[in-house]
Amino acid sequence: MKIVDSAVRKGFRDLPREQRKHIGDAIRKSSLEGLRWMRTLAPSDTGELKAEMHVKFEASDTGIIASVEAAKVDKASQIKANTLEGGRKYREGVKTPFRGRSEGYYFVNRSRSLLGPKHASRISRAMVKAMKGAGWK
Repeated sequence: MKIVDSAVRKGFRDLPREQRKHIGDAIRKSSLEGLRWMRTLAPSDTGELKAEMHVKFEASDTGIIASVEAAKVDKASQIKANTLEGGRKYREGVKTPFRGRSEGYYFVNRSRSLLGPKHASRISRAMVKAMKGAGWK
């Protein structure tokens, strides 16, 4: 969720730390739940893909950014995760060798669609709780 209005952004920066914690906890809980969904839905041949999944948190002046990563940062792990997610097929005109065809598992997209509505509701509840605690509502 991105807040565009500068007045709203400034208002949240002015919230006391204990009130901002409600929003941070909601983001953290949603991210960890997304990681659990991805690990549950991912294929498990050797368990290597599930072991590489992790949550990345970044704090900036505009807020907290959390993302669930399906693989490590190195190129080989990223290619493997993308291939498992979207499948693999031969495309006409591409100069890569044919390596067979596979259907995708779509564990990232399914996790995102399952978590999306819950995350939006969780953030809304946390914002209302923070505003009530600060005396704004």
